Amino acid sequence: MGFSGLPKVDSKKIVVLEQTENSELIEIAKPCNREFFEKLFASAGVFWSAYSELGFGEKPLGERHLVFFKNRMFFNRNVEKKFLYSVGMEKKFAVRNNKLIEKRDFSPESLLLLLASPFDFGKQVASIALAALRINESLQEFKEFSDKTKKFWLIHSQEKISNPQELANNALDGALKAMHYSFYASIAYSLKIRLKKIQGTEECELEKLANAIDSKDVKRIAREFGFYSNKPYNICVPRYWEAHEKTVLAQTAPKNPAARLRENAKFLCARYLDIERRCYLAFAEKTGLGDNVFFLQSGEFDASNPEIHKIIEERKNDFQDSLNLQAPKKIFFDKEWKTFEAQEEGIKGLSAGGKKIVEGKVVFVDSEEDYKKDAAGKIVVSKTLSPNLTTLFGKAAGIASSGGGKIAHTAIVALEQNFVCIVQAKNLGLLKEGDKIRVDGNSGEIKKIP
Repeated sequence: MGFSGLPKVDSKKIVVLEQTENSELIEIAKPCNREFFEKLFASAGVFWSAYSELGFGEKPLGERHLVFFKNRMFFNRNVEKKFLYSVGMEKKFAVRNNKLIEKRDFSPESLLLLLASPFDFGKQVASIALAALRINESLQEFKEFSDKTKKFWLIHSQEKISNPQELANNALDGALKAMHYSFYASIAYSLKIRLKKIQGTEECELEKLANAIDSKDVKRIAREFGFYSNKPYNICVPRYWEAHEKTVLAQTAPKNPAARLRENAKFLCARYLDIERRCYLAFAEKTGLGDNVFFLQSGEFDASNPEIHKIIEERKNDFQDSLNLQAPKKIFFDKEWKTFEAQEEGIKGLSAGGKKIVEGKVVFVDSEEDYKKDAAGKIVVSKTLSPNLTTLFGKAAGIASSGGGKIAHTAIVALEQNFVCIVQAKNLGLLKEGDKIRVDGNSGEIKKIP
């Protein structure tokens, strides 16, 4: 596998790029999606603004946090280590026996960090207290933003779009603002911050959608949740109003107030992204581009551009090539770019759900078609920790994923329901469908059994 397209690196540094939980917001991105995520994780973008405002990091100005490789999102772990605050001695990446490791740096600077640990810890405690105050203060702002967003969607979802480029830019700005509240909610959940009772946290739009799906109220789904889809961050995917969804999945809503706030922020973001999708469809109708329009960014909506078909064709070929590629979860630079080799024997991940041991046969669930498989009493194994996996909690015995994290939607619901959920599992490729396995929800270990 070639590494063309990756950034140039200082040859003395070991740089690690990794697909993280945030990479699962979209699996493979077309140019129309890249615009949103590039702005979201830019050095002065929403993600870093949220962490710097709450005192848990500083903006990595001049640094590149998000890197698209083979149309997948990789995050520069060096940037996170440098600009997200932590306590104690710094860990640095190193290569030993051709394998990537993390080790503590015993330089004079790191020893000073160790001596400053008590101060750092006190600073972190103070930051958490200030963050709790700031997040709770933002809840009223969120309520006002929520009302504004719903009005925006109602107006523009019913009108004929005359200027798709301008409206798409406005919708993109709104989607990014919604994600600001989403990151605040994620931080609140991670730090177990208590939120004031307000409409933004008491009610949950995902819960309302699930109820409508369970009652098979198709008209209500189209009327109240037409802006949504099973993959809300991907504007290439038709929304419920388009009646193109093969399967409408009733995801389980979390109980935690911060997690519910994050779901509500996601639904607001989905409204803006639906309007952005409608802008793409309007430009496609005007130009006859059809679905090829999604290989453009909204700033390229210029019907007079003679190069537009050439641009689309080049990107389309590149995207098709990436579909056929099995991209690694992690790559690193040590004099040259290399793929990450698994360093652990056996199959193991992090326990993010119930602390118990379960057994069952392996069933792979990755595509929408896979959700039709019989998962009763089985262990669901998935490449990504999609929120849609919560629809299988009443049937399956447990879930293991090579992706995800402890604050992912599926992991939160699994913990609330005491359902075994293993995330960031290594070596799941050693399993075959039908293998009988034992999953330890305490240690994260997965073993084949007779």
